[in-house]
Amino acid sequence: NDYYQLTTAEGDFLYGCMNFGACALSFVPGLIYDRLGCITAMLLGTVLADCGVLLQIVWTPDWPEFVSTMGGLAFCYTCFGFASTFFNVIGSFAPLSAFPVEYVGKVSACIQVCMSLGITIQTQAYYFLKKLGGDPIMHYLEYALVSFNLVGILMCTVFYFSSRLLKKSEEAEDQGMEPEMSLRKCLCSVDFAYMFLLFCSAIGFSFSFLNCLGRLSAEVGVSGTELGSVFGLVNALGRLLVCLPLDYTRKYRWGGVYVYIFASLLIYTVSMLILAVPASPTATMMRTANVFASLGYGGLLGIVPPALRITFGTQHLGMIYGLLYVGVAIFEPLWSLLFQKTEGCVGVECYDLYTRSSTCALLITLLATWAVLRQQTRGMSREALLQCSDGNLPQSGAP
Repeated sequence: NDYYQLTTAEGDFLYGCMNFGACALSFVPGLIYDRLGCITAMLLGTVLADCGVLLQIVWTPDWPEFVSTMGGLAFCYTCFGFASTFFNVIGSFAPLSAFPVEYVGKVSACIQVCMSLGITIQTQAYYFLKKLGGDPIMHYLEYALVSFNLVGILMCTVFYFSSRLLKKSEEAEDQGMEPEMSLRKCLCSVDFAYMFLLFCSAIGFSFSFLNCLGRLSAEVGVSGTELGSVFGLVNALGRLLVCLPLDYTRKYRWGGVYVYIFASLLIYTVSMLILAVPASPTATMMRTANVFASLGYGGLLGIVPPALRITFGTQHLGMIYGLLYVGVAIFEPLWSLLFQKTEGCVGVECYDLYTRSSTCALLITLLATWAVLRQQTRGMSREALLQCSDGNLPQSGAP
């Protein structure tokens, strides 16, 4: 904001543009991934990233007469967000599609932890470039341009040499080794309806909370940089805790993906209660809430890809993931609209409307998760009883 002399509202607008590209348009890379494959989608994502970053480099600091600073930045940030969702969708789901479903937890653990730590590394890279002196924004843009292209080329190379493995996975699904569902059947299922609720409420709020965290912490004199560093590390831990044991526990009645979603939501709800219930939250409460929010956020974002892979298979995985993020694009700005305080008010309690509304939404989503979880466990119980009635012993770990 300071570099371009933007107001807080203009900064929020640019954050919204980036989320629009990353969320509202995320079904496009999902569709391209499902229909044309990894390499084509990654090449397009890299070109879009180049477009957004290069234009900002060329136009900064003297913007051309035919475009305003805000107009140019809005276009660049939308391109950047749109490009990032190519990297996110393909980086998350291509490995999950390549390996058998019984290894989905281990594979997702590796991917999710690397993605989470990457956020912290990129943040620290900016601060390192800033310490070097000169124009930190221009240096960071140049760094981003090099990073996008190197990562894009590396991912395309890996996908090219892994094409045989990806083809075997597709053949396995075509031969009926894994359940195949039409896109229409997936979208009309109870599981998709629940996932859409989860994305609109919990994940949509999470995106808003990340944008507002710095201003919340400033109300109690806590550094946003400090909370951001902690958030990245604990976020990685949350992703690891839900993904790593999944392959071992999901065969049990209370060990499937919805159990991990419920646990992550519960932790996230606790973080909001710490800010919403006290009359005047302190700096210690802010730091504690940040740790719980980081853990819950990491758990949610970590368990979603394997949950979608297990529930819907691989045929329409990218498209389903993209459509769910449309809900985030709709609700993230609505959550941010609640982040208002009266003039002259000081303290986290000034944002009670925001913290208490989010707490209520998370509690409702928690109840919905419990309902889906109970339905799933009852189904597993009936299946086990049918096996016993047919004279067969239940599989290992079945109730």
